[in-house]
Amino acid sequence: MERNIDGYVRLAHAIVEKAGKDYRAVLKKLKRHPEDSQAQWEKMNIERFFRRDAGAYMDVDGDYIIDRIRKEVDKDERLTKAIQKAKERTADS
Repeated sequence: MERNIDGYVRLAHAIVEKAGKDYRAVLKKLKRHPEDSQAQWEKMNIERFFRRDAGAYMDVDGDYIIDRIRKEVDKDERLTKAIQKAKERTADS
């Protein structure tokens, strides 16, 4: 019986992890295309999942996960821009 429970726990964690990956991807897409209504809808639904349903899968604070992923995406975007500027400066030299 314990092996079955482990499988359910792994599945529950995988569902929340997949939602996190999807959320990260949709935030990046919205950075490039803020008017994309499909991406806006997907973002809203994933946020709803984290706030209302993720706690049923594992002991998580949905708002905390949303905030962390937003910060990661913003940090990644700043790093990408800094690298691009450095490349431009190097190319201009």
